[in-house]
Amino acid sequence: MDKQQQYKWRKHRKNKRILTAWLVCAGVLSAAAAFVYQGTYDSNPQKSAERYIKNEKNIETYTVQSGERNLSEEGKIVQTFTFTYTPKDSKDPITETVDLIRQDKKRYGMFERWVCNDHVDEAKNVKITVPVDSKVMLDQKTLDSSLVIEDEKMTAGAKSYVLPYLEKKEYQLKVTGLPFEIYETKWKPDQDSSTIDVRGECKLSENAKTQMQELGKQALKEFFSAAVQKQTVQALGSTFDKVQDKETLLKTVTGNLFSDPGLVIKHLEFSGFSSTYGEPYYPEAKDESYIGIEVKTKYNCKYTGNRITEGEDGDTETEESQSYAKEVKFYFIYQGGKCYLKSMEIPNLF
Repeated sequence: MDKQQQYKWRKHRKNKRILTAWLVCAGVLSAAAAFVYQGTYDSNPQKSAERYIKNEKNIETYTVQSGERNLSEEGKIVQTFTFTYTPKDSKDPITETVDLIRQDKKRYGMFERWVCNDHVDEAKNVKITVPVDSKVMLDQKTLDSSLVIEDEKMTAGAKSYVLPYLEKKEYQLKVTGLPFEIYETKWKPDQDSSTIDVRGECKLSENAKTQMQELGKQALKEFFSAAVQKQTVQALGSTFDKVQDKETLLKTVTGNLFSDPGLVIKHLEFSGFSSTYGEPYYPEAKDESYIGIEVKTKYNCKYTGNRITEGEDGDTETEESQSYAKEVKFYFIYQGGKCYLKSMEIPNLF
C-alpha cells in the first residue's frame, strides 16, 4: 500500500469514528430531549387538569380558563381551572371547577407533579401480579407494558405491574388471557406498596380444556400410528416439536406393540376420551417462561390384527381384536397465548 492509499485509508477510518460518535451523541440527546419533554409536559398543571376531564368525565371537547394560584390549609399551592363542556347525554353546557394541588415529591426528583384535589389520597408503588401473557385492566383501562418490572425472584410464568401512584379507591380489576377464564374482582389499594396476586384465583377456561384434550387426542393417535408402522421420530409432526424424550418413548411403545411374535397388529382405534385437569403451575424463576398444566386422559384402545398359529400343515392366520382401558398423562404449556405439548407418559398397550 503506497503513502497515498495509506492516507486515504486513515482518513476514512477517522471520518467513520467521527460519524459513529455523532450518531451516539444524537441518540443520547434525542432520548434526553424526550425525557425532558415528557417530564415538562407532565409537570404542567393545566395538562393534568385536562387529563382529569378527559379520563374521568370522558369529555373530548371543552374550553378551559386558568384561575389564580392560592395556598391550601396545609400550605400547598393550589391552581384552579374552570372547564365548560357539554356532557354526551345532554344538550346543555355545564361549568366545572377543578383544583390541582402541587405535590411535595417531584417526579424523577426533577419535575413538579400536580394532582386533582379529588385524587390527593394516593398509594405509591402498587404491585399487581398476574400470569404471563395476560392483559390487565383497571376500570376498563389497559395497563401499559412499560409498567412491567423484572424480578429475579418471581416465577418465570408470571409478571408484575408496578404503578408509581394510584388513587386509594375501589377499582374493577380485570385479567384476561389463555389458558384462563376472564377474572374480575373489586380491589382497593389502601396503602403504599399494596399488592395483589391473582394467579391462584385464575381458573382454566373451557376453551383451554377443549384445546388441550383435542391436542392430546391428536398426539396419541399420531404417536401410535408411527409405532404401528415402525417409523422413527422424524415421521412425527409439529405437535411433538417441544416433546422431550420422544425418541426413547417411541422405541418403547413400538417394542411393546410387537412384543408378541405371533400377533401382527394392523390397526388401532381410540375412543371414550375423558380428561381431568390439574392446577396450573409455574416454572422456577430462571427457567423457561410458561404456564404448565398436567392433564390425565382416560381412553379405550382397540387393536385389530392377525394371529399367526403354527401347525403341522403350515401357519394359519386368524383375525384378532381386543380392547383395553388406558390412561395417558400429558404436560401442556402455554406460551404467548398458544398451547404446546411439552411431554407425555404413554402406557404400553400390553
